[in-house]
Amino acid sequence: MSAELGGKRLELLKEAVPTASRVGILFNPESTGVVSRWQETERTSRSLGVQLYALEVRCAEEVERAFAAATSAGVARSSCGGIFSLTRTGRRFSS
Repeated sequence: MSAELGGKRLELLKEAVPTASRVGILFNPESTGVVSRWQETERTSRSLGVQLYALEVRCAEEVERAFAAATSAGVARSSCGGIFSLTRTGRRFSS
């Protein structure tokens, strides 16, 4: 996935949910290229006035914890935010 897609996804989310102010970003910090995707998404978030929440997930067992953290931060409330991934979809987590 190219770095620009993280920013584009955030723009599309903001267009679909104009009131979104907090967005959780699921990512595997060990994934290739995640740093550049995160940086691009951060740049876009500043221009849109959206606060990002990093939700690191290295394996399947960490997904529930990440969603619990998002809920605690108010990210999972439908009126104020959303969650998307910076890592490729369709790939399985290693255990």
